[in-house]
Order: sequence, then C-alpha cells, then structure tokens
Amino acid sequence: MKVKISKDLQLPQIPGAVYKVVLETGNYQLTKSQQTGNDLLKCKFTIRSQGPTEVNTIGRKLPADNFTFTEDSIWKLDQMYAAATGEHLPEGEMELEDLINMVMTRVQGKELLARVELRVYKGSPRPSIAEYQQIQG
Repeated sequence: MKVKISKDLQLPQIPGAVYKVVLETGNYQLTKSQQTGNDLLKCKFTIRSQGPTEVNTIGRKLPADNFTFTEDSIWKLDQMYAAATGEHLPEGEMELEDLINMVMTRVQGKELLARVELRVYKGSPRPSIAEYQQIQG
C-alpha cells in the first residue's frame, strides 16, 4: 500500500459557529504586543463541542485570543470573564498581576460559549473568537 503525504499537511479548517470552549490550566501567557509594546494576555481555548459540519472540532485548540488592558479594550476581557463566571470584573484600579491571577483562577477550567468567525490573517482564513457568551442553564 502506498501513502501519499503532501507538504501542505493541515487539519481541516474550523468552521465559523458558536462552540463550547474551555481555557485549560496553563494555556495562557502574558507578553508584550509587538506593535504597541502594551501588555498582552494570550489565551488558547480548547473546543468542547462539535461544529455544524462533519469536520471534527472537539479537542481542537483555537488560535490564541489576545486581551489588552487599555481603557478602550478591557471590555473584551470583561466579556470573557463574565461568560465564564457570571460576574463582571470589579470596578476600580488593580495591579496587572493581581487582575490576571484573579481572572485565571476563576476562568481556567470553566466552559463558556465562543462565537468563532473566519477572518483573513496574512492572506489566509483563520478562526477567531468574535464574542464570548455565558452558557445558559
């Protein structure tokens, strides 16, 4: 038997849909944005539900979702936190390390919904989380 192996080995594209996802323990990293130099929290979510097509999505990791901590962008972290915990981030000022520890302590291992869209990145479609939602019931 002969097996053909292509140089373009890839898993089939994760289709756009709403998925149950989880941030597994340790699947995050605090880094700096290459463009702005701002602190950047990268989180890699794992899909826990089947998508709308025959492509197997259970257990697949989505590309890292990035969270920044500026006044104009903290809403995204708040949306993810609220989807996982049912609560919003506390108002006021907090040290960045304390905020990340609080969020990761409460979010890791919790299932939430993520609406995934395909967005073009460097000329290729790629799955990207557009919105976080709380699982009802």
